[in-house]
Amino acid sequence: MRLFSRDAQRSAPRLTVPLLIVGVVGLFVGLVIDRAIRRLPLEKSMLFPWGEYCERCLQRKPIIASIPIIGLLFVGGRCPSCGISLSKRGILIQLLTAAGFMGIYYLHIGLGGRELPAINRTYWNYGSSRLVALFVYHCILYAFLLTATFTDLDYTLIPESITNWGLGVGLLLGTFWYVELRPVPIALVGGSPEFNYLAVHPGQWFDEDRWQVWFGGKAKDIPPLLEWIRTNFYFHWALNWTKYLGLLTGVVGALVGYCITRIVRDVCSLALDKEAMGLGDLWLMAMIGAFLGWQTAVIAFVLSWVSGAAIGLPVAILNRGQMIPFGPHIVLGSIAAVVWWRPLWKYFEPALIDARLFLILTAVLSVLLFITSLVVSQIKKMGNRLLNASQKPRS
Repeated sequence: MRLFSRDAQRSAPRLTVPLLIVGVVGLFVGLVIDRAIRRLPLEKSMLFPWGEYCERCLQRKPIIASIPIIGLLFVGGRCPSCGISLSKRGILIQLLTAAGFMGIYYLHIGLGGRELPAINRTYWNYGSSRLVALFVYHCILYAFLLTATFTDLDYTLIPESITNWGLGVGLLLGTFWYVELRPVPIALVGGSPEFNYLAVHPGQWFDEDRWQVWFGGKAKDIPPLLEWIRTNFYFHWALNWTKYLGLLTGVVGALVGYCITRIVRDVCSLALDKEAMGLGDLWLMAMIGAFLGWQTAVIAFVLSWVSGAAIGLPVAILNRGQMIPFGPHIVLGSIAAVVWWRPLWKYFEPALIDARLFLILTAVLSVLLFITSLVVSQIKKMGNRLLNASQKPRS
């Protein structure tokens, strides 16, 4: 499986300057993300106080210390007032932000849209302006995801201020920017003998010939009331259908992202007899669905469980049963779903296009998940009883 084509690899040297500029911008955005990680879980303002203060002596840090990476090196990595060593994790967050922005730039603009999704014989018109919009769109999503990851790791908490703002930004940009921001917008895919209107491009939903087929019967005469509706909404729809489609795609994506996570949370909590996931994870998936659409949210959620099994379980074993939060796994699944969208879509398309098949699979997987969680819970209880029995003193 090759993610990048050979000609794109050969064009990489020409992208050096743009990538460096994007990386520098990412470093400064990383400063904002680092501030959000430290302040939002404690319900502190992002703006007041504006300056940064030492956690020990509470003296204000010099302004130059706010320059990414260089500022910390300039003050020698220590507070000028009390000499305590300053946290180096801010540098890690800045570098992760810069690396993520540079990767998104290369994936979208550097490759000229060649690796972006093309579904159901519908190829997006990824012109230069749309590629820039998609790059900015995914950078904003990445910033929210990175913030949620570290707050979950630090406090086992994803603040509502992160997910609520992310949800609003995803819906707003998805409505008023380009419809191509989502890999699979509502109604651009699908179609069946029973619901053949789903295979019609939304821009043609108010065309006269379509309504004659849908509502005209054998004579293809549209009833007067429906014809009045069609004629009055025809021009408005022709000019604004992308906005309605974008809003609908975001809303459905948020609902599906929230609902599938809620179902899994309730099923696992019932089987394990304790809370399986936090409410922050539910709203994080809703935010991802608003940004990427419901199909991508489903793929991201499935991949998050793969990440949990591959990374979370070994870490739990090494930490003697102490699990890491699930939020970072959701973030990893979302990033993987965006980067490897095209190869993943080949395997997920049958289940995500047919609504009935998707509902059946959801029900079956929910039952299997409940049984698996119940078995794991019983095995854990049995192991605890055996351990307690072996530790009892013999008379």
